[in-house]
Amino acid sequence: MSLYSFFRYLIYSFLFVFIMSSCSGRDDADVKRAVNVLSMVKDMCDKDSFPKNDSILNFSVKVFSREEMDSCLATAYFYQARIQHKNFYLLRAIDSYVMAGEYAGSDSMLHFKVNLELAKIYRFKMRHDMEKSYINSAERLLKSLHDSSANIDFLHEKALYYLNKKDMPKVYSTLRKALAYLYDKNDNTKSDIYKHLSEAYMASGNSDSVVYFADKGLELGPVPQLKSELLMLKGLAYTLNGNSDSALHYIIPNMYSVDMPARIKSYKAMAEMYDGLGKLPQAYDFFKKYTVTLDSLIEDRRDEFMEKMHGLHEYNIQKKRANKAEMQAASSQLMFSNFVLAALLLIMFLSILLHYYRSNKRKLTERLREETCLKMEETIKRRDMEISLARKQEELRQKEIEKLNKNIDYYKQLNNITLPVIMRRQNAQGSLHLSDDDWNIITGNADACFDMFTERLKKLCPQLTDDDIRFCCLVKMELSMSMLSEIYHIAKASISRRKMRLKEKIGIENTSFDEFIIDF
Repeated sequence: MSLYSFFRYLIYSFLFVFIMSSCSGRDDADVKRAVNVLSMVKDMCDKDSFPKNDSILNFSVKVFSREEMDSCLATAYFYQARIQHKNFYLLRAIDSYVMAGEYAGSDSMLHFKVNLELAKIYRFKMRHDMEKSYINSAERLLKSLHDSSANIDFLHEKALYYLNKKDMPKVYSTLRKALAYLYDKNDNTKSDIYKHLSEAYMASGNSDSVVYFADKGLELGPVPQLKSELLMLKGLAYTLNGNSDSALHYIIPNMYSVDMPARIKSYKAMAEMYDGLGKLPQAYDFFKKYTVTLDSLIEDRRDEFMEKMHGLHEYNIQKKRANKAEMQAASSQLMFSNFVLAALLLIMFLSILLHYYRSNKRKLTERLREETCLKMEETIKRRDMEISLARKQEELRQKEIEKLNKNIDYYKQLNNITLPVIMRRQNAQGSLHLSDDDWNIITGNADACFDMFTERLKKLCPQLTDDDIRFCCLVKMELSMSMLSEIYHIAKASISRRKMRLKEKIGIENTSFDEFIIDF
């Protein structure tokens, strides 16, 4: 080998090693930065000081996904979901929690936390079947954790589940079991449990127990927000006894320190107390405040819901654009890397080939054979890369299909829009009067959410009247018997008879009318 060829070979080798090491160094720096961001967000969330936007973790998710760091990716998705949950972007939070569970692997604690957070979301959305499913999953995972704080969190959430189901004996026993894990620590957590015990006894009408547990919580010196809620509960207990002075003493000073639903509940309790005492002017005054506050809450929630829906739509659009840009950038980077690598390999190959060609002509045939073999290997490599790229593209297409399937579930959530439409027609006496426009909204939402539900129902049974179709739409929405009774101004028994008549009219067999309509 000549001195020139030798130096040229060293230069190309050094260039190749330098480029590869630069890429590796960049990846290490990205991973370190991603881990630091995740650690910072984790500390903020654990201290209940959430970032304003979940996009702070987008870079970490991207790096962990690229480097296939599943445990870190699961944690990043979990805290991204917690931020979305805190900001009431519930559909996005569900999505992120599910992704965290998919990448959590054998991390039982993270699976437990994901199930518990999903149970909270579905309790808020009043999907008690889903809430029960996630509560049960968390309970199964809890058996392998042996962690007292996890036990407290689980028992706390399970008690709230029983409270929504009005199963008071289980609420009492579950909360007392949670207290047994606390000993003398976690005063705020213990105060919160005392608050829920007080709420449970309030729901049962046991005013003495309400006051007792509220006082127990106040003795621990809770945070101001929790203190106001406990004082309000004491005031509500006195409304049960008709003790207006004590009720006013505890409720009025704390009225604007609690959230709006608690304020509405207090106004209603005060109005009912004064009505029972025969003090109609005071009862009217508090009932008026109750009505105004309730209307304000409904309006706020409707505006907030529409804002979240708009934000979700914008989020999906931006996410698609980001994914497309990321794919294009990754493709360009891959092509550039392949080009540089191929160029370096080609230069090295030609240099070596030239050296052997000049040094020994007798080995020309053998070298030509080696060249052919190397070209075949390059072809095989390119084919392998094409096959790998095709597989990745297929996986991306599958993910897009899964995403579209999830979007179907999102559109089903539009069914929740109908409930505010119905409740908006409730007058001060609690009666419901729906106009033709309201019915058109209800049937339109049923068609949009359930694949032209009314058209398919008419095709199945042309004898159905427009009123029958409307009734079926309400059943499809899974409204309660009480709600149907209020809409049609008839007794629950009449609702049941109407369902039986429609069952015979449609010709339903081997199943109930409700199950047929829900599954149709």
